[in-house]
Amino acid sequence: MAAFPAHGTGPMGEARVRPCHTEPSQAIEAVRVSLMLLIDKQSRLDTRQRQALTT
Repeated sequence: MAAFPAHGTGPMGEARVRPCHTEPSQAIEAVRVSLMLLIDKQSRLDTRQRQALTT
């Protein structure tokens, strides 16, 4: 069975409405925070790599 069934249908093909509990601004903020963390982690890796190359 597919992990993501067709939009608007349940496992038995019945109509299904998925309520969205998060406000769009909350979703945008969550994406922004995770991107900032990812960029921060990447920049720290780059710094370590540069230090390893120069030593």
